[in-house]
Amino acid sequence: MIVLAIVKFIVSLSYVGNLITDLRCVEERDKALSLGIIATASGLFAFLPTQIIYGAVIDSTCLVWEQSCGERGSCWVYDNDKFRYSLHGLTSGCLMVAGVFEIITYFKVKNLKFFD
Repeated sequence: MIVLAIVKFIVSLSYVGNLITDLRCVEERDKALSLGIIATASGLFAFLPTQIIYGAVIDSTCLVWEQSCGERGSCWVYDNDKFRYSLHGLTSGCLMVAGVFEIITYFKVKNLKFFD
């Protein structure tokens, strides 16, 4: 939990900087469109797949499934250790990948000339 908190803290430090960079890299007339495209891309490529991926990871830790009329229902018992490691491992892995992209972005944007 401590490692996860540290990773989340480090990755969250870049949110404001990314927003400022996004707003300064586009012309005044395109700022609203830029924010709209960023929000749409975040929704499509981050928020929607997250539910599917985390659902699959959680389902993979199930030990006992409900059986009703020959069909699989809800999970009754989870393997707690596997559940914990899978859930926090996936979150930490995603945050580390995000951190790598933040570092790449920093080096790409370091010498960027912003609009005044």
